[in-house]
Amino acid sequence: MKRLALAIASLGIVLVPTLNPAPASAQVQHTYVSRTGSGTTCSFASPCSSINAAIQATAAGGDVSILNGDYAENVIIDRSIGISGESTDNIIIRATTTDGSSTTVTVNAPNNANVTLSNLSIYADGNGITFNSGKGLSLSGGTSVSGASNIDVNFIPSVPANSGATALRMNNVSVPGGGSLGAILIRPTAGVAVTGFLNNVRLNGGPFGLKLDDTGGGGAMKVDFQNGWSNSHSKYGFIAIGTSAGIAGLVVDHSTAADNTLYGAVAVGSNAGMIVTDSTLIDNGTGLAQDSGAFVADYQNNAINFNGTNTAGSVTALSKQ
Repeated sequence: MKRLALAIASLGIVLVPTLNPAPASAQVQHTYVSRTGSGTTCSFASPCSSINAAIQATAAGGDVSILNGDYAENVIIDRSIGISGESTDNIIIRATTTDGSSTTVTVNAPNNANVTLSNLSIYADGNGITFNSGKGLSLSGGTSVSGASNIDVNFIPSVPANSGATALRMNNVSVPGGGSLGAILIRPTAGVAVTGFLNNVRLNGGPFGLKLDDTGGGGAMKVDFQNGWSNSHSKYGFIAIGTSAGIAGLVVDHSTAADNTLYGAVAVGSNAGMIVTDSTLIDNGTGLAQDSGAFVADYQNNAINFNGTNTAGSVTALSKQ
């Protein structure tokens, strides 16, 4: 019996490290990246040189701080995380290729994950930012996205959030030269509902500034665009398309659409709706338009002047009460 007890005790000693292995590298809440870094722990004293390495070293819900520098890498975000730059003008993230085939920042996160990007200058290749999955994406702090051969901010969630709608939030963000296919596209798929709040967002160039598009089969889109502008696009400043099952609803408030070749703001389709209030639509082909059964409302406190055609279609005049 004594020998059996000793054998079991010995076996237990052998099995303990096997059943409870220590992780090779524990994730932490705060990590750091430096262009001249060479560390593997991504600590402040020993920063990593790669943003992707820092993401992998950061626990879900943590944050990555990027020191000033020019970083050439295609960033993949697969968890809830905050990524911020030391100063907007001195943090550049550029795609590793320039042939229009890659995306600079891709979000493939769980449906309960919130991703925040702040104080970054993102130089695009094919796309600047593509959001495929997650609970929400927030851009802020003077972040800019430019140079895309496709879309600068491509918000196309295909997985519903774990609760509520998938959210896009942008505050103090610029797209100084819209992608060749457009600046911001919101096109959810697979019945995904989307809410958006875009404040102080500045869009210039490319075919369109902000486009809500339900043709991907998504659910309801409800987006507010406030205190910004969408100018100098070859087609549309703002467009909401609601021709499929999904609903595309857009409010343009205290904003400007100017010098857009076709429309300053237009809604298309019976499931599209747009309300424009306290805004300026000037020097466009058509200022404000309704098409194919869409609902478009003008609160009569807008400046819609000096367009080729100021309004087109059945625009409903409303008064604030």
